Amino acid sequence: ARRRGMLQRVLKKPKPSQTPESQVPKYTDPVSMVLGDNRVTYHNGSWSVEGPVQSDETQALRKLVTRLEMENQSLREERNTLDFKVNLLMNMLALNKLDSERASEQLRRTLQATMRKSGAH
Repeated sequence: ARRRGMLQRVLKKPKPSQTPESQVPKYTDPVSMVLGDNRVTYHNGSWSVEGPVQSDETQALRKLVTRLEMENQSLREERNTLDFKVNLLMNMLALNKLDSERASEQLRRTLQATMRKSGAH
């Protein structure tokens, strides 16, 4: 839409004071051309923008862009899921390490207490 508005401003009919009428060619048949994705037509001394042109190549590129956008979204979602899983596993590992350290400390104290009791007999 922005490109179309820009084309309309560029191709608008000049004011009569800027171009003498004798210099404006008179065409009976419209002249059309494609600029980017837009078809522009010159008819009766003025240009008009007829809108987007849907060539086979343009349609193929639009399909490709749509497919790549969907694939990109899917990969983002997968990455977010994997990030969550990694964070969850890291938390589980940290808790396991704390549990292990507590168990080791408790075992050490139990062994010391057992050795004191057996050494005291």
